[in-house]
Amino acid sequence: MAPNGWNGTPVNCPSTNDCKTSDYGDKGMGDGKGYDYCTGSGETALIPNASGTVIGSGFTNTSAMLTMCVSGDAAEQVRAYTGGGQTDWSLPSKDELNALYYYGGRDAIGGFAAYWYGSSSQYDADNAWWQDFHNGNQNHNLSNKSNQVGLRPVRAF
Repeated sequence: MAPNGWNGTPVNCPSTNDCKTSDYGDKGMGDGKGYDYCTGSGETALIPNASGTVIGSGFTNTSAMLTMCVSGDAAEQVRAYTGGGQTDWSLPSKDELNALYYYGGRDAIGGFAAYWYGSSSQYDADNAWWQDFHNGNQNHNLSNKSNQVGLRPVRAF
């Protein structure tokens, strides 16, 4: 997974809901707004091949999102990342994101805000799966695909 600061200046974030890391934008502690899962035609339509939830489906989901979402949305943000000289970064699937939540070494790479992170797995035409890094809950009813959440790129599981 990409480290804290993958998209800007790392933000040291205590475990509170009031603080968002640079995963929410590079504006600094508490100021990052997050990123949309998808706006454009994929916001209220089922994106073909973007519903995989199992470990290993994040790359396919992310690739599918690029076909129906506008510039600056989640898929484009993580695909544009070139950390470690690699270009195959993607948004984690629902199960990959859950694995990151339970990964004991996640704080070694900068930690996560105790807030919502987006997966690449859409639930239906209007909603995608999200994970709360405060308590581990996963949900698809937070709002819609244009709801802004944190992103953390991954390469492979």
